[in-house]
Amino acid sequence: MGADVTLKIATVAPKGSAYHRVLQDMGEKWKAAEGPGARFIVYTDSAQGPEAETVRRMRVGQLQASMLSVVGLSEIDDSVSALQKIPLMFRSWDEVDHVREQMRPDLEQRLRAKGFVVLFWGEGGFVQFFSKAPYTMPEQYKAVMSAKSWDALSPAGRAALTRAAAEAGETLRAQRGTRDDEIIKAMEGRGLKVLAMTPEVERAWRDLAQASWPKVRGSMVPAEMFDRVERLLAEYHGGGK
Repeated sequence: MGADVTLKIATVAPKGSAYHRVLQDMGEKWKAAEGPGARFIVYTDSAQGPEAETVRRMRVGQLQASMLSVVGLSEIDDSVSALQKIPLMFRSWDEVDHVREQMRPDLEQRLRAKGFVVLFWGEGGFVQFFSKAPYTMPEQYKAVMSAKSWDALSPAGRAALTRAAAEAGETLRAQRGTRDDEIIKAMEGRGLKVLAMTPEVERAWRDLAQASWPKVRGSMVPAEMFDRVERLLAEYHGGGK
């Protein structure tokens, strides 16, 4: 069956980016295991539309997979929003890793129940703010693969894709800090000025973020998942925050 299998995967990431390269590498490893004639096509630069559209295309079989952010994943199941849509809940990558790995089995089960198989988890980096003026304080800033396609793969193809996807996720996670640093350095070379985060500025942002949490809980993020993230972080820090 390998001779007739084609996997088409979409991403909003640019052609030639780190995200594109790991998908290409994953595809080459899968094709080697799936057999002659297997095809792996990557559509970059939102060529298949925004993430919500790629989810729709997976549901109707036009795409077999997509590299999604929480925006796209939330189109499938809003429980995933707990990993991104709580402002300043996470302070470090270690916290992100701990919470994600604890919640991962449940999140993957929820997505599988909706007809999607998670191949790997990666990160795109923490949010960075850019402005034409040197703003620092918050008041200055007012303004996955379908299960049907998965089941159609040969056992060897599924095993190879699982291994390659795990490696792709590890690669992206390993690069996340240096990738952000490299991008910022490149922008500094073009005149970007990076402003230091003082304790006063950090406190102002955290106060603003935490004031929004009651509105986020139960609306943007399911209350059960919001509470679970808070609990996992408290456990991670030994009961403190």
